[in-house]
Amino acid sequence: MGNIVESLKKYLESDEYKQRLEEENKRELFLNSWKDKWIEKIHSLTVEQRADVIRKCIKKYDSDKYKNKEYKKGRFPENTLFYMLDDYAEKYGEPLYIENDICVSKYLIDGKFIIECVCGQGSVINVKEIKENEVVARDIKNEYCSIYKPNNELLVCTNNQLVYTDILVQIKEKQVYGYYVKFLGKKIPIDKNGTLKEYPDGLFDKYTELVAKLI
Repeated sequence: MGNIVESLKKYLESDEYKQRLEEENKRELFLNSWKDKWIEKIHSLTVEQRADVIRKCIKKYDSDKYKNKEYKKGRFPENTLFYMLDDYAEKYGEPLYIENDICVSKYLIDGKFIIECVCGQGSVINVKEIKENEVVARDIKNEYCSIYKPNNELLVCTNNQLVYTDILVQIKEKQVYGYYVKFLGKKIPIDKNGTLKEYPDGLFDKYTELVAKLI
C-alpha cells in the first residue's frame, strides 16, 4: 500500500502530470469558449429560427435511425446538442417549478419548449415542445431581504412572504420601534405599525403583480 501511495505522489509531482494537467485545462478552456459562442449564436436567432433548430435536434435524437446507429457502436445514444440547449436554457430560459428530487433543473425556452435535466445513475436531458395553449408551472420566487433588530442584529434573511409579513404583524402587535429592512443594499425603517417607510420595486411584489393580472 505504501509503494502505491509513493508512486502516486511521485507521479503527481512529475512533469508528465503537470503537462497533462495543463493540456486538460487548455482543452476545458477551449470547450467552454466554444460552448459560449454556440449559446450566443443560438440566442442571436429569431424565436422561430431557434424553434426550428430545437425541433431538428428533437427529430434527430428521436429517430430510430440515429438510435440504431448509436447502439451498433455499442453505446447508449448520445444527445450532446440537448446538453448545449440545457446550457442555453440556464442562461436565457425561464425557470420552471421542479416537482421531484430526480429533476435537477427545468426551463422554458421561448414559451415553446421545456428542457429538463434528470439525474439518477446518470444524467439525461429531456426536451419537448409544448402546445400553444398549454399551461406551465413557473418557478416564481421573491428576492431575499434581511430584517434587523433595533440593536442591528440580523433577525432573518428570507424570501418567504409569509415569514416577512408575520414579522410585520408582530411589530404592530407589540408596538415596537427600531426594526428595519435591508433590501438591495438599502436600509428601510419599519414603524411601530409594521409599515415600511417605502416599498422599493422587487420587495415582495410578485404576488401583487400576478393578482393584478387577474383583475
